[in-house]
Amino acid sequence: MTWTVAIILLGVLIVDFALRCLAARLILPMFERKPPFGRPPQVCLDTEEIVSFPTTKRLLLRGRIHRQTQGPPRGVIIFCPEMEGDSTSALYYCEALFKAGFDLFAFDFRNQGESESLKGYEPLHWLTEFEVEDAIAAIEYVRSREEWADLPLGMVGISRGGGAALSAASRRGDVERVVVEGAFTTHQLMEYYTLRWAELYIPQWLMNLFPLWHVRGTLALVRFLSQLRRRCRYVRLDREIARLDGTPVLMIHGERDSYVPLETARQLARRLPENNELWLVPKTNHNKAKETHPQEYDQQLTSFFDAMDDPQAAGQAEHSLPQPA
Repeated sequence: MTWTVAIILLGVLIVDFALRCLAARLILPMFERKPPFGRPPQVCLDTEEIVSFPTTKRLLLRGRIHRQTQGPPRGVIIFCPEMEGDSTSALYYCEALFKAGFDLFAFDFRNQGESESLKGYEPLHWLTEFEVEDAIAAIEYVRSREEWADLPLGMVGISRGGGAALSAASRRGDVERVVVEGAFTTHQLMEYYTLRWAELYIPQWLMNLFPLWHVRGTLALVRFLSQLRRRCRYVRLDREIARLDGTPVLMIHGERDSYVPLETARQLARRLPENNELWLVPKTNHNKAKETHPQEYDQQLTSFFDAMDDPQAAGQAEHSLPQPA
């Protein structure tokens, strides 16, 4: 009887593993398909300073500095661009911060813009350790400059760049505030779309046979296979942000975002520690808050970062936005 039960269990496990592999093979191409993102507006000035700085794998990243000329800066803002963007989009998103007296430091991730490329790596919209390493390298470069070493430091990140900013800030201890727009976690977004697509191709009664933990296990297999193929490691952002305790974060998200659904944005907001805000922008798509609500966008950024060198502004900023629903 014992051997019979053991053989049956072994058979069930073999069939289960075979089904997981089949599902992973079907999901993998969709997971690695790059969405058709558009390029954000580019803004370049003759006064900007072009610099290079090192990151991991012996690569050099290219960055742009927009420096205050009428007096000392109030602080430094590091800008992390989205997948199809680069350092030239920093002034589009952060013009109000520059006018408010902050120096801006924008950089291009590896294999993006004017930075050097890592052979064999093709960036996607999913956040990997490579982007986090580049964001940390940018922080280290800012702190290595004598004029910036002791200034308040904040970060602004767009989409995947937002995830890199959150992860880098969670691993460092010197980033005081973070603003992200269209940010997401790989695991939550992948799970959302898998369940949505499954409803279109698989009968509901069949889906009900597979508990959520089983689906998550199959998706973990997909990510593992993708990491082997792409020679990278995906970041568990949903776990890393737990280390942001005490670091205020402003999440900006379009209510009509068709890439990162509102449900996943709220899930991410709930995982953030206290003292954080979610601004849901009406009638706005992915990364379009600046375009649809320019004045309010500028005001939210400046009031949020004003608190870095103004304790009174900190108390006001905590009540300037609606709490996540």
